[in-house]
Amino acid sequence: MGRKSSIVRAAAPIKAAIDAALKDGRLTLDEILDYLREQYPDQRLPSRSALGRYKQRFDQLSQHLRETREIADIWAQRLGEAPESDVGKVVLEILRTLSYRIGADMLEPGAEVDSRELAALARAMQYIEDAGRLSLDREAKVRKAALEEAGKRVEAAAKRQGASAATIDALRAAIMQEIAK
Repeated sequence: MGRKSSIVRAAAPIKAAIDAALKDGRLTLDEILDYLREQYPDQRLPSRSALGRYKQRFDQLSQHLRETREIADIWAQRLGEAPESDVGKVVLEILRTLSYRIGADMLEPGAEVDSRELAALARAMQYIEDAGRLSLDREAKVRKAALEEAGKRVEAAAKRQGASAATIDALRAAIMQEIAK
């Protein structure tokens, strides 16, 4: 395995300055190096070629993150109109899909299956399914609490409006029926 990049090994402020400049995207490599020489005159700075290699990796990672966000946005749109739970659902669905792909790759003819990788995949799938169940349980609890609160408010409003006891009982029964679902 090769050595770590001189930028990765650089002092934290230098690396932070490089990352900020690359993220901003307005400076050339030479301009970044000139800026670093001005700001950190007594520090050992990376070479232009090291900065170029680092920029290539930085750009690849940035592109990958943009693509991941676009995929997550598409999944969120497909999952419906509940924005508070979209992120969790998207993550679970992406992890589930990736796990199935890895599992399918392991089943390809000639594929070597490492027992540790298989165990890790099985654990990951178990965690994903557990997270899905927890998410569903949490949504059910939130729904039940919201319906109970709505029931109390409907009952109070019906009493204020002078509804009969039979009407209030019918409203309560309808709400309890929704809670039981």
